[in-house]
Amino acid sequence: MRNDVYIHVNQLTHCYQTRTGPVLALEDVAFDVEKGEFFVILGPSGCGKSTLMRILSGLLQPTQGTVIVNGKPVVHPLERVGIVFQQPVLLKWCTALDNVLLPITALGLPVKDYMGKALELIELVGLAGFEKKYPRELSGGMQQRVSIARALVLDPDFLLMDEPFGALDAITRDVMNEELLKIWHDKKQTIIFITHSINEAVFMADKIMVMSPRPGRVSLTTPIKLARPRTVETRACAEFGEHVVNLYNVLEMKA
Repeated sequence: MRNDVYIHVNQLTHCYQTRTGPVLALEDVAFDVEKGEFFVILGPSGCGKSTLMRILSGLLQPTQGTVIVNGKPVVHPLERVGIVFQQPVLLKWCTALDNVLLPITALGLPVKDYMGKALELIELVGLAGFEKKYPRELSGGMQQRVSIARALVLDPDFLLMDEPFGALDAITRDVMNEELLKIWHDKKQTIIFITHSINEAVFMADKIMVMSPRPGRVSLTTPIKLARPRTVETRACAEFGEHVVNLYNVLEMKA
């Protein structure tokens, strides 16, 4: 394994045992992620992307294969990982600030020690002034910003993001793409980002791994050498379009 590899996945296979028989979700998946890389996993619904995320976080042990994070095998749930889901999953009776601090209270840590960090993160995600608002008083995009701040409050080594903008309208999704890239640039965290949107994958990624329909296998891993920072103009350039067409063809061939 190279020295610059932060996450190493080797020969990963997972099979669920169901009432009607075994279901093979992942088969022989292998890839490497460098420290500080924005790594996107792209694939159709049902290809095992969410199963892979649970294995990477240590919430699920694979049937076969290994995951190594920062030189150590993942054999139990990781403590220094932030997870952002498709839905914000905020507590309705808590303010935005209290939702950001939720991991602190859940672990029984002193809230006063993290209050400054939580307020800084709320400002970082563009929600300064909304600290005391409840989820019902926030738009979908604002709620997801709270979710991202919550994932960062414990200063995780890396982030796992499972289609975090999939439930948003197209315009808000594009805005959140740009905002997340700004946060990533500031925080320098390693991010594994799961999506089934080709355009979103190309816009966000340093590298894209394409997965086949179930059982999920690696169809292609390709770097995205588009200049950063990426803006709305990035989506209009010829290189962006070429990446989109190439990935679309790969997914069509594997369908």
